Amino acid sequence: KNNKRKKLPRTRRLGFLDRDPTDNYGYFHDLNSRNVIMFDIEVSAGYHLHSSFWYLCSKEAAKTKFFYAFNSLAHAIANKGLNYEHRLCIRNNVLLAVEDVQNSIAPTSKVRSLLCTGPSLKYPVPLCLENLRLLRVLDALKIRLYEFPLEVVKLVQLRYLALLYNGNLPPSISKLWNLQHLIVHRYSIVKSVGNLSYLHIEIWNMKDLKFLQTIGRDLPHPCREASLLSNLLTLTGVGPHSCTKDVFEKIPNLKVLLISIELVPDSTKLLSFFDHIFHLHQLDILTCEIKNPILKAEVVTPLAPLSNFPATLTSLTLTGGFGYQWEEISKISSLPNLRLLRLKCYAFRGPKWVVRDGEFQRLEVIVIEDIDLEQWAFQNSSCLPAIRVLRIKHCYKLKKIHLTFGTSLEIIEVLDCNPMVVDWANKLTHDWGDKYGDHKRSVELTIRSSWDGGGIQS
Repeated sequence: KNNKRKKLPRTRRLGFLDRDPTDNYGYFHDLNSRNVIMFDIEVSAGYHLHSSFWYLCSKEAAKTKFFYAFNSLAHAIANKGLNYEHRLCIRNNVLLAVEDVQNSIAPTSKVRSLLCTGPSLKYPVPLCLENLRLLRVLDALKIRLYEFPLEVVKLVQLRYLALLYNGNLPPSISKLWNLQHLIVHRYSIVKSVGNLSYLHIEIWNMKDLKFLQTIGRDLPHPCREASLLSNLLTLTGVGPHSCTKDVFEKIPNLKVLLISIELVPDSTKLLSFFDHIFHLHQLDILTCEIKNPILKAEVVTPLAPLSNFPATLTSLTLTGGFGYQWEEISKISSLPNLRLLRLKCYAFRGPKWVVRDGEFQRLEVIVIEDIDLEQWAFQNSSCLPAIRVLRIKHCYKLKKIHLTFGTSLEIIEVLDCNPMVVDWANKLTHDWGDKYGDHKRSVELTIRSSWDGGGIQS
């Protein structure tokens, strides 16, 4: 009866950062189980949209004029209404003809978004941005840039910029004072050992930045008192040299932090970046990954000793050979708001892990992958009272799990594990159904093995 737009709930208006990370995991699992998204080792993110759904979404986007996609050069040149399009998508089969596409766009173009999609190209492709001065979104992660396109810094309306570039960003990038999302990837692995790469000091002048992803580059030391990125919520791809007290105090509202570490071969120097994490009083999600883990048969002193984490943390991922002893997990289990925990690739080492009474009181999702654990024991049956999702992958030594979960359990995934773990999962699912069958739902059990390529679901 009235045409007023309904006001969205706060969580939907603010997006991912205001959602419970365990809910995001559930949504992702649901999409994956329904084959809406597919795993692909060739894709950097690991997953892509199923081709049927991609085609459907693409057709619907064109039908509703959400964006205009160039599927061929002739199609692009023949189109007479480009100047009235707000969102353009140049697909991989016409990227090499981007100059011809550019010639069909008049200086009066109203284009606000330009997306370059498809497989990454190894050949130099010009961006040709002269007639796109009103751009707010530029995604060119599929184009290798061997020289930084200086015309980018003239696009002062940009809110979102994603580039594939190995070199150093020019200081003039700070002229993009409206920029909120800055993503810069590398197209080849550049060893940072002894040759550290830092962003220019002018990055501290970009006050509107909310999302910063710079693979292989660190934040510089904030030299001036005015150096403050109070709007920055997400920082990913930086190394340990960005994790200092001085840097963290200048990004006080950070919610998401992803630290990527490359170890010096045979290095025994301790890394202290965990010592300063507690300065991030708003931190919600923390991921720490060693890109080139050095795995040894014997137990050695961890290169990055665990320290105190902020109590606000709800999601923690450790992967890549940190090698902590299970006794040290008490520094994690006491976090009052932790809901999602991922331990991968020898993040912890040792044959036995005992979960004590009172630990992980709010943990809902736990993922254990490539760990040499043999026995997983629990002090009593009330441990992990809120667990909803349990995922165990590539734990070949694991034989015993002494636990029966409560009514909150929803999903168990066992991927490439010892047959004893498979038997345990099947028995637990059966016993859970007998005990809590009146709740009108069952535990979803997924068992897969790369040897037989099969799966069991119940």
